Order: sequence, then C-alpha cells, then structure tokens
Amino acid sequence: MVRLRSGLEFDGTTLMERAFNPSNPVLKFNALQDQSDKDEQKGFMQLFSGAVSGLRNPRAHGFINDDAERALEFIAFVSLLAKLLDEATSLT
Repeated sequence: MVRLRSGLEFDGTTLMERAFNPSNPVLKFNALQDQSDKDEQKGFMQLFSGAVSGLRNPRAHGFINDDAERALEFIAFVSLLAKLLDEATSLT
C-alpha cells in the first residue's frame, strides 16, 4: 500500500523511511510546520517501519502460530496504519 501511494520502488523499512522521512517526505501526515509536527511524522514513520520489521517480516519468513486474539490485535493495528496512509498527503 505504501509503495502504491508513494510511487517508490523500495521495500521494507527502507520504503517506510523514504516515504515518511520527516525532513523530506513523499507522504506526510500533517503540515510539518513545527517540531511537534515533525516528531509526529517521525513517530508514524517508526510505526510503519516497526510493522514491517515486527509483524510482516517474521510471518513472511517463517511460520508463527498467533492465537486469535493476537491476530485480531494485529489486524486492528494494520487497519489504523491503512487509515493513516489513506489520510496522508502525497507530495509527488
């Protein structure tokens, strides 16, 4: 989803860092007018990167048997990320 919205050809955490970099984002979550905005942008960038490293990668490279409750929590988290991505402004 991030690759489609950003138009970037990277993947993994590199994609997230390039797409959401607070200094030069392709997609931004706010106006980036002050330090608070930049901190929020950085935090969301880190959440997206963490989702790749902590959720996607372990499950793509091996079998992890998550219980139903944990799976629903992951779905809720990814749903939040998808909503944030939908609301982000593209600078390309």
